[in-house]
Amino acid sequence: MPDSLVSQLVNSAWDKISEAVADGLASGKQQTLADVVSVVTRQLDATTWHPPVVRQADGGWRRVRTSTTMTAFDYQYRFPLSYDALRSPDTDRIRTWAEGAHRFELLHVLGQLVDVAKRHHFVGSPSRAAAATAGGWGELRCLAFCNAPGNLTAPDWDGPIRLDFRSPGAPIQALLFRLGGGPYLQRPADLALGWLPAADDGAELVLTEQIQMVNATENTITGINMVGQ
Repeated sequence: MPDSLVSQLVNSAWDKISEAVADGLASGKQQTLADVVSVVTRQLDATTWHPPVVRQADGGWRRVRTSTTMTAFDYQYRFPLSYDALRSPDTDRIRTWAEGAHRFELLHVLGQLVDVAKRHHFVGSPSRAAAATAGGWGELRCLAFCNAPGNLTAPDWDGPIRLDFRSPGAPIQALLFRLGGGPYLQRPADLALGWLPAADDGAELVLTEQIQMVNATENTITGINMVGQ
């Protein structure tokens, strides 16, 4: 039996589609999760999920489930392609959609880490930043949001690694954690692209990923709030 019309259209456009998605996910303007926190390839621990939260985003839909333990996240991003769009895909829009998925993932995970850091944060001037610490072992990594002071630094830090967006949780301006024994992420794979048939001979592009935070506690993450000079 020959492939369905939608399958034929998707297959004929797949090289353009997958290239646009790859370009969006690898945008040079964005850091990845692996740039800012340790990531290991591993299946998630067995978990149960809260009902999903669905929002329109970047020309498509974003669906996020959170585990009942509040440590694991299931992401699904969908982008609709009509019959006509499958014949001539708008690669700029597809690239923008994939870039938005990448950025949301980074912001969402960092937002979860900020929520933890609010339970244990260091308040002081940038000149006293070296007094801040976190549990674990090895080098301290500092992630600094764009609203953090430019002179935020300490001799034994890895960083600060500068992020190009504001902290998702006031008053935290930066995160400090150790590269050993500190928070890390586990996931079966990076964002993966697929597609599903849709109504009226259309299709939906789908990006999916699952992530779990490990060792993310107030003992291993310190939030930094700089005041004064």
